[in-house]
Amino acid sequence: MKKLSNRAILISTISGVCCLLVVIVVSVLLIVNQHSCLPNEATFLGVSLAGMKEEDVKKVVDDQINKVFEDGELEVDFKGNILKLKASEYDFNYVGKEVFDAAKKANYKNGETVNPNIHYDSEKLLQAVQEFALKTKTDPAKCSYKRVKDSLEVSSGMPGEQINQQEAVDGIVNSVKILSFNRISAEGEQILDDDININVDKIREEVKSDPKDATGNIGGDGKLKYEKESDGIDFDVDEAKNIVTDPTNGTYKIPLKITKPKVTVAQLKMDHDNADCPDVIGTYTSNFSSSEVNRTHNLRKAAEAINNTVLAPGEVFSAIATIGPGNKAQGYKDAIVYTPQGQRLGTGGGICQVTSTLYIAAVKANMDIVERHNHTYTVIYAPIGQDAAFDSGGTDLKFKNTRSTPVKIKATITNNTLTFTFMGRKNPNEDFDVEMTSYIESTIPKSTRGGKDGCVAVAKKIIRKNGEVVKEETIRSRYRPMN
Repeated sequence: MKKLSNRAILISTISGVCCLLVVIVVSVLLIVNQHSCLPNEATFLGVSLAGMKEEDVKKVVDDQINKVFEDGELEVDFKGNILKLKASEYDFNYVGKEVFDAAKKANYKNGETVNPNIHYDSEKLLQAVQEFALKTKTDPAKCSYKRVKDSLEVSSGMPGEQINQQEAVDGIVNSVKILSFNRISAEGEQILDDDININVDKIREEVKSDPKDATGNIGGDGKLKYEKESDGIDFDVDEAKNIVTDPTNGTYKIPLKITKPKVTVAQLKMDHDNADCPDVIGTYTSNFSSSEVNRTHNLRKAAEAINNTVLAPGEVFSAIATIGPGNKAQGYKDAIVYTPQGQRLGTGGGICQVTSTLYIAAVKANMDIVERHNHTYTVIYAPIGQDAAFDSGGTDLKFKNTRSTPVKIKATITNNTLTFTFMGRKNPNEDFDVEMTSYIESTIPKSTRGGKDGCVAVAKKIIRKNGEVVKEETIRSRYRPMN
């Protein structure tokens, strides 16, 4: 009986242990199964995750949430400037496992929500915001000042402004994170500059100047150019600082101390135009027919444009610059001009006699001839080879005053004569006798009966001092035959 009792006890014990193991295994399986599924309260962005396993959550995230990013568009507004973004271009997405893990940890009884990380291309998004910031920023306005009569009006500047880039990025991410694609209003931040405030000492350093007299100088093109005079300017710094009560804000008027220059451009021009030129240094006269009314009109008009022209030492005269285009808008009329077909009417006919007469007078005054062109055909109002053509399209007569004192050109017109006289001041070192003679070197035959031969003409310019030749110059001119 004793042996049977011990066996019964052993069997009973083994049975109890087995039952306990079964209970433990079942309990463990129940616990494991419970923790592999989400609670019934689990939701994410309005989507229920109740009782779902990790694989279920992954599918829901891919099919229902990440799908929204494919078409999601967002706008960022900064002071009326709009940045448009597509979520898909920046790879916005949620990872299913991370959503599942976050959902397991959430304390739903305390009102916690599922808040996993959202993934995106942060460098690309930041670059888009940076480019937008660069386009929309407002640079600081520096302190400014301007002279108003005898006062200096100074104004403080204004800070610039640009989008707060990090806040903008955070706002975009936070909106996309909750699937919100409404317009975001971005905040700005000031851009400061040291020159925004009124700095009286610095302004005085910049504006303080001594008076400057006007000057007149001959430029590289031979034209007399004036450099304008300027006032001397200064102000009392202590007085200015008392006036500018708030350097960071406002507009103030600071009294200026003005010192006037001694020489002005107006005075220089007056002196130039009224140059003392008592002596004749060269002259020449040509004849014309007053019966040619329009031609006489043009001739007088061009001569009047040149009359009283003053050339400073080194200054270059230009017929085109002085006479102008010589067209009807200027008041010139149609008159006889030379063409390949002979004499024809053309606007400004007669101006060439003016430039030819002026050219010969300039030669006799020993001006330096810078540019001269003969006519295409021979003319009757100037010796052969001594004419000077004019065309506002580029055929100019230019000469330079090489004397040390000014020269004034006088034009005198009678009923049938035109005279140009160069007036200056006699100087033994600059006075020469100039003679110009010319002849036909060769003939260019005409090709049709009734035409007119052309030729090559030679003009000899001889410069003498006290009767002795100091310089000779040969000038050739080629004239076409008129057929």
